[in-house]
This record gives sequence, structure tokens and C-alpha cells, in this order.
Amino acid sequence: MSGGRRAPASRPETHETHETIAPEEAMKGIVAWLMGVPIVVIILLYVFNIF
Repeated sequence: MSGGRRAPASRPETHETHETIAPEEAMKGIVAWLMGVPIVVIILLYVFNIF
């Protein structure tokens, strides 16, 4: 044993990124809903980045 202090294990920098929806993109979903598009379809459109 060398008796020296161990260097702390370096952790990879993890930054949680929370992607937010821009107001213009949120309005697209609201307008589609007001026009009668089902919410399930609107969610799928957001999931597949169509909106």
C-alpha cells in the first residue's frame, strides 16, 4: 500500500435536458384539437415529430 490518497473517481458530466415545446408547436396541437382531431392522434403526431 502506498499510503497516499486516491484521486476521486471522475464522474462523466450528466446534464438533464428537459426539452420543452415551443409555444408555436403547442398551439398546433391546440388548434388541431379544436378542429376535431382526437388527442391520441395529436400525441402520436408529437411523438413522431410531425408537429
